[in-house]
Amino acid sequence: MMNLPSMRHLRHLTALADHRHFGRAADACAVTQSTLSSSIKVLEDLLQATLVDRRRPRRVVLTPLGHETVERARKIIADCEALAHAARRSPPVPASMLRGRPWRVDTSAGLSADAG
Repeated sequence: MMNLPSMRHLRHLTALADHRHFGRAADACAVTQSTLSSSIKVLEDLLQATLVDRRRPRRVVLTPLGHETVERARKIIADCEALAHAARRSPPVPASMLRGRPWRVDTSAGLSADAG
């Protein structure tokens, strides 16, 4: 199974893109600068790509792939937040409807009860 970036990695990258400074991005994420820097490095390792050009001291410069990754990360974060909001708004399913029926995950349609 492939290791995928976490929401934390994506939030750290978008904060870095927004603030263009490791220290300010770390403050915005309520983590230390070293934690944020490590998180970005782990993300780059997971993606096997360079997202931040580290050849320029004291400046945060995203690579072209870094810019693309930030845009994709923003969409993923927004989608996850919308999903959580929708889940909180939905009425609870009575436990009696869940008993005795096996559930399967259909990635195209969500959760559904097996007919058999």
